[in-house]
Amino acid sequence: MDYWVLRVLSYTIVISVVISIIRFRVIDKKFYPIIFFIWVCFFNEIVSDITAVIFRNNAINTNLYHLLFTISLVSQFHVWKVLGSGRRFYFLIVSAVFFVWAITNFYFSNLWVFNSYTYLFHFILIVFLSVRLLGKNPFANYGFEMGRVIFLFCLALTIKFASSILVEIFWIYGLTSSDIFLLNIYGIINFVNLVFNILLAIAVFKIPKKREYAWLSRE
Repeated sequence: MDYWVLRVLSYTIVISVVISIIRFRVIDKKFYPIIFFIWVCFFNEIVSDITAVIFRNNAINTNLYHLLFTISLVSQFHVWKVLGSGRRFYFLIVSAVFFVWAITNFYFSNLWVFNSYTYLFHFILIVFLSVRLLGKNPFANYGFEMGRVIFLFCLALTIKFASSILVEIFWIYGLTSSDIFLLNIYGIINFVNLVFNILLAIAVFKIPKKREYAWLSRE
């Protein structure tokens, strides 16, 4: 598949961005972390293209992107109470994410290098939390309307990051040394991203509106 076609496919996340902007004022605040995740994904696509042209290296923004999106998704799972009702476990996971990211980027390596082991940690964590929530039957625990949206988000995240785990394993073990194989992998990942972006767009469109509370008089 042509390179520019693949790049256009990667930008299909703009659909979710546009929907989220249009619906932002009515979207339930419980979904703000994943809305932030969507915006970060879109912004990273733009910055990646710019840094790739200017510096021939988009590792810095990619490394920062991984930290931001992982914390935002962990925050979303905390809102959905996958990590329990308390804050202790949430802060523990966020601290672990930041510690692993910092030590790999500033001690074992640097921000100018892609750190596959850090990415693997992030991907495995997100897939684990997504599968854990799906296993709890969101329809039964959150009601049909909210459960439908949570199901779509978790399905999208599982598909995207499970495939990303495989790609990072290919990179670690040098299985992408062939240019043809690398191009095929890139094509598959962009197809997965297309499916991911379509599911995201549907989920964002279906996010429930804010609850309307009775107006309380101050008299």
